[in-house]
Amino acid sequence: MVIYQHINMTYYNDYIIYLIEIIRKAGIWIALLCGPILLMGQNHADIQLANEYLLKGDKKKAVELYRDLSRGDSNIPLIHNSYLSLMLDLGEYEEAQNYLRKITRRDPENMQYKLDVGLVYVRSGDINKADRYLRDIINEVKSNVQLSKMMSDYLAARSLIDYAIIVLNEARQFQSNPFLFCLDLAMLYRIQGQQDKMVREYLSYVTQSSANIQYVKNVMQALLTKPEELESLEKLLYEKVQATPDVEVYTDLLIWVTMQQKNFYASFIQARAYDKRYKKEGEKSMEVAKVALDNQDYETASKIYRYVIREFPGTSNHL
Repeated sequence: MVIYQHINMTYYNDYIIYLIEIIRKAGIWIALLCGPILLMGQNHADIQLANEYLLKGDKKKAVELYRDLSRGDSNIPLIHNSYLSLMLDLGEYEEAQNYLRKITRRDPENMQYKLDVGLVYVRSGDINKADRYLRDIINEVKSNVQLSKMMSDYLAARSLIDYAIIVLNEARQFQSNPFLFCLDLAMLYRIQGQQDKMVREYLSYVTQSSANIQYVKNVMQALLTKPEELESLEKLLYEKVQATPDVEVYTDLLIWVTMQQKNFYASFIQARAYDKRYKKEGEKSMEVAKVALDNQDYETASKIYRYVIREFPGTSNHL
């Protein structure tokens, strides 16, 4: 009986030790499994707190938190833009460069990180170094249309418009494609106030497809509101028509711009030539006549109607 009790007690003790070992091992596995989750949750909470400090204007507390968070690779995509902008705002240029060197070593092909280095040079006032650095990258990406567009967008978003333009022009020249990036360059020239260059880019765009003409008319109507601006466009279009008379959209736009100036007789002269060249049976002339009539230029409207009756009898435009 005593032996039986001893055996039972020994079995019981072994069982308890076995249970304790299982619990201990399970605890290790739980820690291993849940540790990263708990750490991730803590990081997200710290990121949220840093963002809140930033929104409240407490930049020092925010930058301290971002600095700690930047030690974790998984946090970089979540904090990078805010952390870098904050360092630049605080004038912490050396810290910004050290941070960028560290993350660039980990991800050397990341184009944004490369461009951020140039931005720090600009913001720190090291203009010569910034210029050399950015021009090297421009030379590097000019063979790649997508990277050139990305770089230009990055620079434009940070008010580095001159460099944004250089990127696109270098890529255009390398690709031997004068129609590349027309709308992008037109927008950048518009931001700079270079209207002549802006207009030339829109004209290049419109020659790629006649379907683009209404878009260009709408843009120009919105942007060119002063008489001298319309006169400048008219002069440019005259040059284009004389140089390339077979490009239909130039004549179409010349007619349009003279109508914007309410110079309907000049519009009629161009419309008459347009109708004859492209065998439109007076169609463009009738458009001018209608606008002239709506603007109470009865004399010009009457001349156009008489011209259509005389020149295009038996057509749909014959009155």
